[in-house]
Formats: sequence, C-alpha cells, structure tokens
Amino acid sequence: VYDDRGVTDEATAIAEKIAADDAVTAVVSCHLSSTVALAACPAYQRAGIPALSASSSHPDYAKIGDFVLRNNITDLPEVQNNLQIAYNSGYRKIGIVAPKTDFGQSFTENMIKSAEAVPGVEVVVTSFFLTETVDFSPNITELLNADIDAILCPAEYVQFAPFAVQLRKVDENIPLMGAGTIYDPGLVEVGGAAVEGVRFPSLFNAHSANPRGQDFTKAYGEKYDLTPNHISVLVYDSTSAVINAIEVTGSDDRTGIKDSLHSTPYEGVTGTIIFNENNECPKLQVVFEVQDGQFVEVPDMVQLWDDFVAGL
Repeated sequence: VYDDRGVTDEATAIAEKIAADDAVTAVVSCHLSSTVALAACPAYQRAGIPALSASSSHPDYAKIGDFVLRNNITDLPEVQNNLQIAYNSGYRKIGIVAPKTDFGQSFTENMIKSAEAVPGVEVVVTSFFLTETVDFSPNITELLNADIDAILCPAEYVQFAPFAVQLRKVDENIPLMGAGTIYDPGLVEVGGAAVEGVRFPSLFNAHSANPRGQDFTKAYGEKYDLTPNHISVLVYDSTSAVINAIEVTGSDDRTGIKDSLHSTPYEGVTGTIIFNENNECPKLQVVFEVQDGQFVEVPDMVQLWDDFVAGL
C-alpha cells in the first residue's frame, strides 16, 4: 500500500518503485485523480502490470495502453446524466463551478458541448477554483451575477460541501447539482442543511435492493463503521476481478491477468466486470437527492443518452 498524497512527482516515484517489484501482479486502486494517474500509469504499462482505476475519469487514461484499465466511467456519461437531471428537473440555464484540474476542465468542456443536443438547456457561465481554495466568494459572485437557474459543481465532496455552505449564506434557493464524487457521508457531515436537495448521479447505491450491494455494505460497515462510497466499492470490485482472473487462469502471470480481465466476465457489486477493447468497463448510474441528510434514489431520471436525445 502506498500513498501518493495527490502529488504527481510522488505518484511517479511510487509507480516506478512498483514497476520494479517483480512480486507485484496488479495495481487495483490506481491513483485517485486523473492528473496524477496520467503521470504515473505509463510506468505500469511499460512494466506490463495491470493497473485498474476506480476514479480516474479523464478520457486519455485508458488510452495509455492495454494494461491500464478503467473500472469507473469517464466524465462524458456523467456529463450526459447531469444534463438529463437538469432537463428533467426543469433547470434550463446552468452555471458551472469546477476545480481547475484536468477533470474539472474536461467535465466543463463536455458539458458545454453536450448541452447543444438538449433543446432549451445551456451553460450560461463557467467559474473555476484551485483545489486548495477555501474562500469561494469570487466564484459565487460570478455565478449569481449571471442569469442562471441551477448550479453544477463537479468537485470532490471536500470542496463541494464548503462551497454549498458559503453559497447558502448568499442564496438559499438556487438548485445545486454535483458529480458522483460527492457520494460520501462526508458531504452531509460537512455540508449539513446547505446540501439539502442536491441532485447527482453515482455508480453505487449503498442501500439498494441488490443482494451483492447489501452484503458489501454490511461487511464494509462492520469492518470500518462507515457507509461505503462509490470509490470503495469500485476498488473492491477491481480487487475481486483480479483475484477471479488469477483463479480462472491458474496463474499470477501479469499478462494472463490482463487477458482474463478483457475476456472473462466477473459479477461484481457494481455489475459485470469485463473490459472492452478500449480498456473500459461501461456502467450505468443512479441518481440521488439529499433528503433530510440521507441519499435518496430518484427513479426515472436518466436513461441511455441516445435514447434520451431521440425522445426530445
């Protein structure tokens, strides 16, 4: 286990250390942020080590090579689902406030472009902040000076919650949307009443009727006294898929594991785990709304993007 601290140089050094270790057969939690993962993962590709991401959403991540696999989704499906949430919620003029990172900028660009396919919905204003920002007042002023009826903030919950708290001191009513990165108990712990009504898509519902999901949530809670978020379950599924690949092939050969991950389906908590020719594992999202401090699933909010657009 290594901690890259979210620092590119640290992650690159760790990746080189792992790449030089013949005892390592796979990396199952391959750096949290896209920026860090993009810098570190070429080392795994050169060494031929299967490297599975549970969080890197930049489209270029899975293009690094056939050993670099994505078990989450890119930001494009999440963008498209947020547009469906906006449309079906009656929001038409959207303001975006995003971290000035590869993810935040890619998400915003995709949102602007994808909105062209949704009549009546437009991105009116965009505002960026540094990840270490603690005072969001310049962003809030920029957003509220524009003619918008909802705000989308694709950020981690540690940024989203303070932003929401500061926003609600100025405007108590404007609707808020987020990305799956806010599906974490910390959102409500930090944000409190300020995050009530927030809508966002996520890959995992810790309280779904899915028996696999129920078993995982129960075991995770007993071990850590926490409710799992989407990253914890995706890392679990990645680990389980690697173990399954070893069992299927009868070997811990790195190339054999990689080939099995591409060819042998594994039924995980988040669905079937098998990687396509683009090193992706497509997944469907559910939509949540924060209600009385709880994540409540909102049905019939999203569908396949092509079907949604065709029905407009």
